[in-house]
Amino acid sequence: MKRLRQLIDPSSPLLYVHPESTVQEAVETMARHNVGAVLVLDGDNRLVGIFTERDLLKRVIALGRDPRNTPIGEVMTREVVVAQADEEVDCVVQKMHQLNCRHIPVVEKDRLIGVISIRNLMWHDLEEKQFTLRQMEEYIYYPPRLP
Repeated sequence: MKRLRQLIDPSSPLLYVHPESTVQEAVETMARHNVGAVLVLDGDNRLVGIFTERDLLKRVIALGRDPRNTPIGEVMTREVVVAQADEEVDCVVQKMHQLNCRHIPVVEKDRLIGVISIRNLMWHDLEEKQFTLRQMEEYIYYPPRLP
């Protein structure tokens, strides 16, 4: 079974905003990079929250808040659960299901290395299943020759 570290692209930039950033700035960052969540890091680059599309809907739009004047620090998710880079993919999928979250930051030791989405994990799972299916089909249609 694959581990999260195998799915994280080390060349991919870590997308983040600061707690003082506005919702508008965070949403622009998310739109520019076509992602559904952005990390929130403090001045010491410590993870203090995550801001997701769900946060935008529930804590900004539904409450009539102005994205241009609302600091991320007021509407971000503060209780951030992280996944360890050496966790197995299946365990992380289960964790995300239990927490009802779609994005989870990934850390290696104490260092933040990225974010993984449930979509990334589902695509990985689909690719593995397709590979297994192709192997099974080849075995069925082209059985090994016996001596």
